[in-house]
Amino acid sequence: LQNRLQGFFLETTQRNGNAAFTYTEPTNTEQSLYTVLSDYPQIPILGVTIAAKYYDRGLRILTLCEVEMYGDAVCPVGKYGKECESTCNCEKAEPCFVSTGGCPSGCAAGYHGEGCKTPCSQSYYGVDCSQKCSTNCKDQLCQSNDGTCLSCQSGKPGPFCDK
Repeated sequence: LQNRLQGFFLETTQRNGNAAFTYTEPTNTEQSLYTVLSDYPQIPILGVTIAAKYYDRGLRILTLCEVEMYGDAVCPVGKYGKECESTCNCEKAEPCFVSTGGCPSGCAAGYHGEGCKTPCSQSYYGVDCSQKCSTNCKDQLCQSNDGTCLSCQSGKPGPFCDK
């Protein structure tokens, strides 16, 4: 059973059908756990093929108990997630980490928390949601990014209801 992994073949395929990375395990090894790393981690891939090279009584047999593969999607700037379905909320509109949405320089004003996914709670705004909306804002409600009031208490005009 141990030798059923000997000489296995692993290939990653790009969207255009060309091989991005190929690995063939030597036939004289008896490892039971493999870590295979690509020399080209930035090449986007579409699929992975793992095939047996070992023959037992004329049959090609490959026994796999568990296969784990890790990588990031190639998303347009400002998007992240498995299918690039989520929007980054990073400071200065910088790109976020594709897998988590985390931001290298911190969250954009109006967001906080892990991966900058959490908008400011009611009555707070700014970087890390650390500023409180003006008491002149009606019900103390304001835009979470810049603190401009949604509406003003009577008699207090201006974007921050302070005129």
